[in-house]
Amino acid sequence: MSYNKGFMIIAHRSWIELETLRLIGEFLEVAFHQILYLRNVYPADLFEQRKKFNVEVMSSRHPVLTSYIGEVISQSMEEVVKGLAKKLILAVQDNSATPNRPREHFVFNLQYLVDPITTFENEADRDIRPIAAYGSKADAELHIRAFLIKLNSCNAHLGDPIKQDLTWTTFLELNDMTKEPASEHSKKNDRPPQWIPCESPASPSQDEQSTSSKANDLTFPSAPAASKRLIPLKSQGLGMIQLQMLIIQHDQKKKNNERAAPTQH
Repeated sequence: MSYNKGFMIIAHRSWIELETLRLIGEFLEVAFHQILYLRNVYPADLFEQRKKFNVEVMSSRHPVLTSYIGEVISQSMEEVVKGLAKKLILAVQDNSATPNRPREHFVFNLQYLVDPITTFENEADRDIRPIAAYGSKADAELHIRAFLIKLNSCNAHLGDPIKQDLTWTTFLELNDMTKEPASEHSKKNDRPPQWIPCESPASPSQDEQSTSSKANDLTFPSAPAASKRLIPLKSQGLGMIQLQMLIIQHDQKKKNNERAAPTQH
C-alpha cells in the first residue's frame, strides 16, 4: 500500500510542502484501511497485518477494495492540493436501512495556513515556512505515527464494532459548495468522482438543512441532532496544514448492538 499519485503539481509549492501533502495522502489511505477493519465493515480475514509509519496496522488484501481505496484518496487529495476541499469524511453506514443510516463519521480536517488559491503580488510572500513550524520528513512521520496510534484507540471510544450489515461512503466538504470539482482522472475517464460533495456533518443546522433540502442536494443522511457525539482524537500542525482527526458517533449504534446481540455466535 503506497500513496504516490493524484497530485496536481503547482509551480509555487515548495518541495517540502508537496512532500508533506504526499505523507498526508499516504496516512489517509492507511487510515481508511484501518477504520474499515476496526469497525468491522468487512470481515477480518479480508485484511492482513502490516507496518506503516512504524505502527502495526491492518491492510486490505483484496485487490479490488485496495484499488478502490487508493482511487478515493488520490481523487480526494487532488482537491485538497488545489485548495478546493477542507474535510475528508469516511462515513460508516447501516446498509440495511433506506437510505443508509449514519453510524459513525471519521472526519479528517485539513486546514491550510495560507489558501493555495490565494494570489500574491510577490509569490515569495507565500513562503511562511518560518511560522509554519516546518520540520524534517522524519518529524512529519513521527506526527503521523501519533495519528495512527490515536486512530487505533477508536474502539475504546466507540465501543465494540456493530454486528450488522454495514457500508461506507466518502464525503468531501468543499470550500465553495457552488463549485463541484472533479479529479483530472475521473474527467479523463468520463466518470464521476469516488466521493460525494457535502456540507459539514458537525454543523448545528445540518439536520434542519437535510430536512428542508431539495431532492438533488448533496448532504449527509439526517439524524436527530441530540444523537450526535463528537470525539476529538488528535490535532497537529504539519507545515502549511493543520490536520485534525475526530469522530462523530450516532446513538443508533447502541440500539442496533442490542438488536443484533441475540444473533451473535
